[in-house]
Amino acid sequence: MASAGCNQGHRSAGREILASGGADGRITLWEVGDGKKLRTLEKHSDNIAGPNGLAFSPDGSRLASASFDDTARIWDWRTGKSLLTLEGHGERLLAVAFSPDGTRLATASSDKQVIIWDAETGRPLRVLRGHQNIVFDAAFSADGRQLLSASRDNTLRLWDTASGITRRIYQGHEAGVWSVALQGDRIYTAADDHTVRRWSLATPGQWLWETGGSPQAAAIAPDGKHLAVGMADGGLRLHGLSDGGILAEETNAHGSGEINRIAFNNDGSLLATAGADGKAKLWRLEAAGGGLTLLHTLEGHANAIHAITFSPDGRRLATAGYDGQIGVFDVADGQGRPFPAHEGPVASIAFDPQGNHLLSAGNEDRRLRLWNLDDPSRPAQDIAQAQDLPLWASLSPGHEIAAVGREQTVSVYDLAHPDSPRRLVGHEQSVFRAIYSPDGRQLATVGGDATVRLWDLDRLRLLFALHLPTIPQPGTPPLWDFDFRCTAAGECWIAVPLTVGRIAVYRLPYTRPPAAPPHE
Repeated sequence: MASAGCNQGHRSAGREILASGGADGRITLWEVGDGKKLRTLEKHSDNIAGPNGLAFSPDGSRLASASFDDTARIWDWRTGKSLLTLEGHGERLLAVAFSPDGTRLATASSDKQVIIWDAETGRPLRVLRGHQNIVFDAAFSADGRQLLSASRDNTLRLWDTASGITRRIYQGHEAGVWSVALQGDRIYTAADDHTVRRWSLATPGQWLWETGGSPQAAAIAPDGKHLAVGMADGGLRLHGLSDGGILAEETNAHGSGEINRIAFNNDGSLLATAGADGKAKLWRLEAAGGGLTLLHTLEGHANAIHAITFSPDGRRLATAGYDGQIGVFDVADGQGRPFPAHEGPVASIAFDPQGNHLLSAGNEDRRLRLWNLDDPSRPAQDIAQAQDLPLWASLSPGHEIAAVGREQTVSVYDLAHPDSPRRLVGHEQSVFRAIYSPDGRQLATVGGDATVRLWDLDRLRLLFALHLPTIPQPGTPPLWDFDFRCTAAGECWIAVPLTVGRIAVYRLPYTRPPAAPPHE
């Protein structure tokens, strides 16, 4: 029997039992067939929440209740005994929901949180934070691995119950969402905007891969078939992008130090890695996923290498070091050396489309510099100086530079007029990296606010934001790197290594934005 108001029904041994709760804090059990009152449960000291404040366990042996007294309880309704009192929310409880196997209970509260409890011991297992307002309702998926929560912040959230991270945020209601129901892969929500909406539980084009350990860096192959992942313990993995399977692995690619960045050459035959050990390594991808072969170890930096990139023709490899140097190496024989470039760490390097110039960003001196590689004796050209510590700068296929960093805004400089940058505002924490689309008209950025944002540079507006399935922790960034790659087949991939031990992968069609109207 479905719940209605502050009621919850259950069929037991041919009997239909109804539980109802009221403003007096009492719960009454009724025999539906003849309307007989079976018993009253009296432990709560305030209202029983409605309409989602009562839930029978799947086997019907227990009843859970949510109350305005800031507690939930689990009862043996047949005897009237209160088995567990769940205390942990800071405000009134509004909903309870058992997992399909009855081993866990989810509670939703006015404190904007959902807590998942062990329904046998009362121990809190996960605290789910992310909603910006009261949480009215919660519901487990059929396999118990995911949980949906409905909130007054106008959103429905899909959580991974094992890790407590957000898998997806459903947006579309124009007022608070107060009820959620599941039927197979279909989700139904009711909201104060006077609508009922249907959603899909499936997330096409979105994947989460469990990696174990802590993935640090990622690079997508040009054809969109492979993803290279660098780990915090120095391991290197090559995945098939279609299914996440590991095709090759080097567990000790950079000793025990982190792999900070990875780059593919233009045809995807070579892979370069930059390590915290101060070394860059060049690898060849063997045919048909046959493994990785180390070709060269590139040395000369006195500290960790922060960034690495191939020249457009694939003949040179550039590195950016924490020692303030930039390295330029020959791919064929590994010969080359670093040279002084900035006062303090070099945050990033990028070749121009012709491969004759190299853009660098300095952390401490905050300078964006352009180097002429055809005339090394020529001093670098200072393009601009960032307002705060820069973390990355990218060159567009045209004549623009996108710089990001601790100032949280995205600054877009025209090389012809660098004194008047355009600003893109939206990230709420430091922005770690920026990558242009193939035509230079869109820009993807990733930040410590756990979002990937895609910007329309013609109109200087946000196209969309992906809220990543991770929770920022104080002092520990939820991510460090990402990659954005559009292939000749007309699809784009985004891959984000998350420090919680997962990789978030997204596939989306690449659609060219319409041209901006004149004088916009």
